[in-house]
Amino acid sequence: MNTGKLCPRCFTESVENGFCSNCGFSEEMSHRNPNALKRFVFLKDRYLVGEVLGSGGFGITYKVYDSVTGSYKAIKEYFPSSFSAYRNAESKSISISSNFDNQYKKGLESFYKEAQVLFGLQGIRSVVKVEDFFRENGTAYIVMEYVDGVSLNSICKATGGTVEFDEMLKQFIELAMTLDEVHICGIAHRDVSPGNIMILPDGSVKLIDFGAARYVDKSNKTLSIVLKEGFAPIEQYYNKGKQGPWTDIYALACSMYWYITGIKVPDAPTRQNNDEVVPIYKLRPDIPKGFSNVIKKAMEVDYEKRYQSVSEMMAALEPLMKLQQKPKEEETVKKENFFKKLFKNLFGKKDQPKNHGCDYFVEVVSGPYEGMLFKIPENGIITIGRSSQYCSAVINAKTISRLHCSIRVDEKRNGFELVDYSSTGTYIFGQSTYGGIRVSKNEPAFIRENEKFWLSDPAFTLKVIKLQY
Repeated sequence: MNTGKLCPRCFTESVENGFCSNCGFSEEMSHRNPNALKRFVFLKDRYLVGEVLGSGGFGITYKVYDSVTGSYKAIKEYFPSSFSAYRNAESKSISISSNFDNQYKKGLESFYKEAQVLFGLQGIRSVVKVEDFFRENGTAYIVMEYVDGVSLNSICKATGGTVEFDEMLKQFIELAMTLDEVHICGIAHRDVSPGNIMILPDGSVKLIDFGAARYVDKSNKTLSIVLKEGFAPIEQYYNKGKQGPWTDIYALACSMYWYITGIKVPDAPTRQNNDEVVPIYKLRPDIPKGFSNVIKKAMEVDYEKRYQSVSEMMAALEPLMKLQQKPKEEETVKKENFFKKLFKNLFGKKDQPKNHGCDYFVEVVSGPYEGMLFKIPENGIITIGRSSQYCSAVINAKTISRLHCSIRVDEKRNGFELVDYSSTGTYIFGQSTYGGIRVSKNEPAFIRENEKFWLSDPAFTLKVIKLQY
């Protein structure tokens, strides 16, 4: 291997004069960190270290090549520069001043806890996945999936509040549902911010950096102060501030405010004394006032005035979505009535009474709910999941997400549009989840009458049927 020509980004021998002809990597534009590991050293005799992806007060993240699987990974190294940590010039080892020895050890254990927290969240699709963690060089490393995307922070700076509402709303809902799943596990992220939200090429999102995440209980427990000004709520400025789902809701709302307006929200203490945040709809007249009001409540300075859970916030958003569709529906009805009258006047025919019709049902084919029928409402849309708050068809099982999927009658194509929202997957075709195809999250898939589909595992086999009368 000729490391002189090896690219630290794509790991091909394509570098000449500091430029990679394969991926466009440029030495001049690379992120250099004097404390970082040298390029092209191995960790755990397996991971070949490449470029630095980012660094902060307590860690450095590298892009690495996994020589076992032949794939890219991201590795986060515990390196607390704030504790006067330094790397031995002759080795990869990290040393620490004896004055900070206790703090370093405590920080190292907290770093390991981050890996354990992430391991417990592996079923949540939009949370970055941890694949390994180990100790080496006097410190610790977390091996994660490599997310090939751009941080929302970079996008906010580049777009300056010009993002399309529909695009932002889809990402907002995906992030909110992800946080809801995290909160159900009893965990608060505590560091939601544009820098920790990655936008992937297909527009989907990934939530990263759970270094500040903590299990939340109802006791008045002392928590470390973790702050990103403009995104951290007031309770995070105090050791015993009451933190919970509402803490992440505030941070997410502030992130979306910057994303859609191009203006950062002032820090929480400033807002507490003098709150001059302008409502979104006044800055972006194309944004529905209802959505603006949801964000406003989500980032109230007083946590008791905010939504206390993501499900509460999503419930407030639901009527807005119906109102968004209503004008279009009314316009369609008007057009239909116009053509009915025109047809009647021209040809003298009256509307014929209906002697027959049909209803659509979702039938559970196997599992503990076998034989149960859920009628698809008159609006032609049914939502399926374990939460009655979100869903019209409730299947209460641990492997089913709170809002698992939805089905819409597609009369034009004589079938049904299925959309998956879950963390455990919805599958179509094949004979079960093992032979079937997993539906892309938030992307409509088409199924036909009596065509089986599966919710997360073979025990929950369903199909849509039509009953005529």
